[in-house]
Amino acid sequence: MCVGKFSPVKALAYILTQFLGGFVAAALVYAVYYEAITEFDAGQRTMYGVHATASIFSCFPAPGISPETCIVDQLVSTAILLIAISAVTDRNNELPRGQQMTFIALSVTATMYAFGFNCGNPLNPALNLFLLPGAGYQPGDLYRGSTCQYGYPAYSNLCRHGQEQRTASRPTDDLYCFVRYCHDVRFWF
Repeated sequence: MCVGKFSPVKALAYILTQFLGGFVAAALVYAVYYEAITEFDAGQRTMYGVHATASIFSCFPAPGISPETCIVDQLVSTAILLIAISAVTDRNNELPRGQQMTFIALSVTATMYAFGFNCGNPLNPALNLFLLPGAGYQPGDLYRGSTCQYGYPAYSNLCRHGQEQRTASRPTDDLYCFVRYCHDVRFWF
């Protein structure tokens, strides 16, 4: 798509399919881990705080991070990933076909570790906010003052930046680690 190999119709179908796949993956994660999520947040679906669970389904800016920083962060990280993938898949580089996926996976991992602090890891724009209202998260918290939350996750969450911030304290119980693990697993869907 970014190198002109998709027609506009095929690109639109690809984008819509990515969002549908993101929604189905988020719904499956919610269904499978419903009891653990409910135990962790006591049925109070929230975006911020020590018992927040919305980050399982989408990414949100870290406390104190400005919208401008998030935009630059996501533009740079996505550009670096695209450059790495283009370099790995370029036929002139003579990289054995079997090794391409390994290098792409390493590029994704390096990008996640290098750029994950500010806004999480929304490298796939199909991270899904559509499921959150149906799962019990308050629409007022998710879409405060704007409808752009339905856009690209890194940019969409900037609309309500500064409204509520995560608390600095993190619980150390096993359930918190489990919920964070679910978030990391969900990234790969």
